[in-house]
Amino acid sequence: MGKLEDFKFADIISLVGIILLGIGVFLGLNYIFLGSLVTSIPITIFSMGVALGLVFLLTKIKAVEINQKKYQLVEIIILIAGYGVFCIITFFFFTHFLNVELQRKNAITDIAVKELNEGSQLFDNFEAYVDKKCNTYSIELDNAIKNKSDLQTYLKFGFKLDGGKDEDQKRIMVDVLHKKMQSPVYDLLKSNANSIITSELNSVNAWNWIKIPKILRNICLQREEWKNQIITFSQATQQGKNDPFSFEFKNNEDLTSMLREFQLGGQSMFLGLIILLIIHFMILWPYIFGYRAANLNVDGKDGQQVGITWPEESILQEMTEKFRKEKQEKKVKDIEEDKFWNQSKHTKESCEQYIHKYPNGKYFSQAQIYIEENQQKNIEKKLLLLDIKLNPENYPAQKIKDLINSRKISKLDLIESQIITEAALELFLNPPTFFQNQSDWKDLPRIPQGNTDVYFLGIPGSGKSCVLAGLLHQADNRGIKDPDIKSPHGFRYLNELQHCIEIGYVPVSTDTEKVNYLSLDLLGKNRRRHPVSIIEMSGEYFNRTFESVISPGTNSRSIGAIDYLQNTNRKAIFFVIDYSLQRNSTASVMLIMN
Repeated sequence: MGKLEDFKFADIISLVGIILLGIGVFLGLNYIFLGSLVTSIPITIFSMGVALGLVFLLTKIKAVEINQKKYQLVEIIILIAGYGVFCIITFFFFTHFLNVELQRKNAITDIAVKELNEGSQLFDNFEAYVDKKCNTYSIELDNAIKNKSDLQTYLKFGFKLDGGKDEDQKRIMVDVLHKKMQSPVYDLLKSNANSIITSELNSVNAWNWIKIPKILRNICLQREEWKNQIITFSQATQQGKNDPFSFEFKNNEDLTSMLREFQLGGQSMFLGLIILLIIHFMILWPYIFGYRAANLNVDGKDGQQVGITWPEESILQEMTEKFRKEKQEKKVKDIEEDKFWNQSKHTKESCEQYIHKYPNGKYFSQAQIYIEENQQKNIEKKLLLLDIKLNPENYPAQKIKDLINSRKISKLDLIESQIITEAALELFLNPPTFFQNQSDWKDLPRIPQGNTDVYFLGIPGSGKSCVLAGLLHQADNRGIKDPDIKSPHGFRYLNELQHCIEIGYVPVSTDTEKVNYLSLDLLGKNRRRHPVSIIEMSGEYFNRTFESVISPGTNSRSIGAIDYLQNTNRKAIFFVIDYSLQRNSTASVMLIMN
């Protein structure tokens, strides 16, 4: 009974020692492999299993009663070559953990806190930069208001003659500048960054053994990514493009090397050696104080040997065969695992399937990295889609094509985000070929006498072609349009404008140096014909005329419409204005009309 109780007590002491050893080895491995639990945990479990197996084996060999000389030699070999090597290996991991905890923990914490605080300072500096830009812009607008007599400068800054009070216009323009630089996308980025920084600061200050390696690995990468996105935000306006935001991080030390580097000597090594000696003494307790049999080999009354005997040869053969089968099965499973991993496309879904099927697989760490990278890409994609939705004018068809070809977004992403429908997207990316043969003023046919001359005027991009297309489409629907087929040039342009409306595509802009002309009859009451001549000029021609009116003689390449207007026909002039453009379109129209 006494021996049984001693054995149970020794077993508990050994088990406690193995657990303590496992904790120390795990924490050391966690620092070395930068928080990769899929690497640290299996190695720790394997180490604990080796310790348990060696103690069990040594204890059983010590109790063998036959051929003791032979097994004592085996016992010495296992004790020195097996357990001795095991002690050296575990000493490396255990003392590395103590070295970080005792000698480098405070230094790593101080630097990590500084680097994370610089991440917060990055956003504070950017907001100060935006405020400075807005203040500078406000001062420039104040100067333009004071010197309002200089009309050209006043209009250049975006003021409108009939736009209300100058102070109200100034406040709106400053607000627009501020919102372009600090858009909702920036607010989302800042919110996510602050959440990450707060969480990581708490983990660093509390020295979370599990999270700290991964945090130290990601700090510098996160800060640089935030910085690059903020620089992009600063260039959303002309003021930012001329002087983009800049920020230099003062603390850029590689904390992971401090966490992984192994150092010999010092207080931690001496302390680690003392602690490990105590732990290994606890682990070997069943062996040290275990039962060693006498060298007996006598027969009992019934002819059987007395004492504990070593397993027979047949049992050893059975164990060897079992080991061989397990090794073969493991090889087959490894081949299947390799095949599954190589056939996957390393997407988030395939990596999650791999982890579910092989929770202890050899590619587990890589699968987790792919999942994290895909999650980061999904965040970047959501930010990009939000920017496309809020600022569609910054994304022409070619830029959208480039984003799709580079796989940053897909057509399905645009459709599911409700930015555009599938049919409209195909039309946007693959527009039909439109009218190309536009004319110059000198090439226009003479306007027939007795017609009503209709002119469509406006600055570039104001929508002249769109307005004309809409009017022609309505006239066609009501059956009051009869085009002049004698003018094939105008007849083709008329048909293509109507085609744009029918397919839902915005007509292309009039070429920079060109004019479009078409002739038709509009049918009034009692089907009475009203002959109409329609002239649509490019916005660039219109701007040059406007500038020549403000500063006569500064631009000789004005439109030829002034001479072209000199006839006795009735005139109808449409001025198309887009208030969202930077040029003061209303002032332009008023000056030309005067």
